[in-house]
Amino acid sequence: MSFEDLDGFRYDSLGKIMDKNFKNLPQTARSIIKFIDYMDIDLKGKDVIIANSTNVIGKPLSMYLNYKKATVTLFNSKTINQKEKIKRADIFISAIGKANFYNVDYFRDGQVLIDAGTSFIDGKMYGDIDYDSLENLKVDIVTCKNGVGSITTLSLIETLLCDS
Repeated sequence: MSFEDLDGFRYDSLGKIMDKNFKNLPQTARSIIKFIDYMDIDLKGKDVIIANSTNVIGKPLSMYLNYKKATVTLFNSKTINQKEKIKRADIFISAIGKANFYNVDYFRDGQVLIDAGTSFIDGKMYGDIDYDSLENLKVDIVTCKNGVGSITTLSLIETLLCDS
């Protein structure tokens, strides 16, 4: 990775992902993977939904998860029947940038929820998942209330110091 592309956004970096070269993943996608690896989540055979279909998060992340033998579905803003589809998933990853958009009605016990969304309301940061509504739900893992932003920052620093 070069200093010109620390974030992994350039087309040559994104193209390498198609060839299963995941070293140049965009930082937020890389952060989500670091979280999954740290939590030792087995991806083989798992149904994963990613609520983000961008070149920066959803598409590169889906390529990696597919490489790890997960079945991946990308959602965009026009995806229909989201609640029903999310409830059937084993792992749900959100990065839509809408505060508290997904509440308890979207989830079931036993799911893995990863919130990479960030929104600000009156100067306070929120993720995409309404954590307060989940208090009686038994989800296996829920990322911190503020999403994976701090991991993304650390991942960028790691790329700067180690990969360049």
